[in-house]
Amino acid sequence: MCKAIMGSGMYIVKAEADQIEKIVDMSIRAFETDVNVGGTKGDCPPGFDSVEWHKQMAREGHLYQAMIEKDLVGAAIVFPEPLCSRMKHKRAYILAGFLLIASIIEKVTEFV
Repeated sequence: MCKAIMGSGMYIVKAEADQIEKIVDMSIRAFETDVNVGGTKGDCPPGFDSVEWHKQMAREGHLYQAMIEKDLVGAAIVFPEPLCSRMKHKRAYILAGFLLIASIIEKVTEFV
């Protein structure tokens, strides 16, 4: 398993099939709370709440999970630049990924 170490025991790996439902639950909570920070209600990327869509993203190698030790702490959809440039909701996915990683790093540093 290839993993990128982020410090303090956090690492990012391609998503495991048994984690997809948890990842979808996290996605729903993350996008539904966007309204609390100025987002428009219902302005979510397509598939953000779909287990099947996340399974497809995992099969295509785009879904990653963030782990601290053995605990799932987040996830991100990562697209290669040529594909990303053609996507209508690319900003939402990229922004969500960055915010997710930023919030994970913030939580990790609180524990250090």
